[in-house]
Amino acid sequence: IMQSIDDKIGISKSLNNIGVIFKNQKNYEKALEYYTKSLEILELVEDIDNKKNIGISLSNIGNLHFKLKNYDEALEFHFQALKIFEEIEDKWETARTFTNISRLFSKVKEFSKSLSYLERSLELTKKIKAKGLIKDNYDLFITLYSAQNNYQKAFEYFKLYSEIKDSIFNEESSNKIAEMQAKYDTEKKEKEAEIYKLKNIHLVEANKKIEEQQKHLRLITRILRHDLNNNLTVILSAIKMFFRKDDRSYLKEAIKKVKKSFDLIGKMRDLERLISSNQSLKLFSINKVLQEVLKNYQNKNINLSNLSGNILADDTIYSVFDNIISNAFVHGQTEKIDISMSEDSNNLIIQIADYGKGIKDSIKEKIFEESFRHGKTGNTGLGLFIVKRAMKSFEGTVYVRNNQPQGSVFILTFKKSDVIIEL
Repeated sequence: IMQSIDDKIGISKSLNNIGVIFKNQKNYEKALEYYTKSLEILELVEDIDNKKNIGISLSNIGNLHFKLKNYDEALEFHFQALKIFEEIEDKWETARTFTNISRLFSKVKEFSKSLSYLERSLELTKKIKAKGLIKDNYDLFITLYSAQNNYQKAFEYFKLYSEIKDSIFNEESSNKIAEMQAKYDTEKKEKEAEIYKLKNIHLVEANKKIEEQQKHLRLITRILRHDLNNNLTVILSAIKMFFRKDDRSYLKEAIKKVKKSFDLIGKMRDLERLISSNQSLKLFSINKVLQEVLKNYQNKNINLSNLSGNILADDTIYSVFDNIISNAFVHGQTEKIDISMSEDSNNLIIQIADYGKGIKDSIKEKIFEESFRHGKTGNTGLGLFIVKRAMKSFEGTVYVRNNQPQGSVFILTFKKSDVIIEL
């Protein structure tokens, strides 16, 4: 069809797509044949906007020669592509081509040249904030330094690689959550119309609960798979480095990741219990609940005062207090905590005050969001999300304000009950 209407760009793209199929079949000779035909057609088009297409085609051919181990030819095509990308000032393609050239020089063990082009790529990718390319560059640094037996440098870049991989994952997760929310809002409106027609409120509520549970169970699976995989990778690398270098600092790094993994599993258990709970609210003695929770903090300075009331909650109340107290010591780095109670006509109000580094005003609203992380000690960000969700299920509230002279105060409000009970 493209040939019949003499659409040269269309012909070139069709030839390129056939080449892609052969490449996916690992028939690199055939793929090279069609990529070359595609380039020949492109070069007949006199259009300045077509230069980028020619550069990409040259780069694709270079990558095929790399797979065919024709390293000299691969370099030649990548340098031709680089000249075009620099001429049209396409920074992203220029950076990517620097990386391709670096990989080629590394393959033929010209490490100094490889390092030079890789550093140029990294400098450019940081300027344009191309996180995907930065991640690829860090990965190539690991390979490059490992090939030279410079395991210290390789390990440094591995940690940078892990950090940016986490960052990209979090951004992708946030985007997916936003897309899911938009889709959910649309579906919600449609389902509300159906509810009105069907007059079946109980069935609809049950379906909503199932959907919510499925959503959060997927969250548990995703976080466990991602965070535990990353932690285990770092642990394995650190142990290998310990045996190579006999340096105990690598063991400390491994231990830190093990502790993070334990903490993650505990948070997942709390979240699973929370989202699968169908319990009705019952009465708990605040004092009894806190005495049970504080068994985990026997060597910590925690002061209790005026905690004689009863609250309406379910079994996740223990996780509520444990998460806030744990955050104060781990993330807030406080030396002590004061827990007190007051009341108004309808509610019991519990204040958990610490004297640590406090929480910035700019993130006070965000700390209760799903998967929010902040600072070096941030793990999955689920602790305060669990607190917020549990308090909502208790028909209560939670918020945070600044403490004086420093630190934070978490304020929990519960429905008041005058019944005397000891649970």
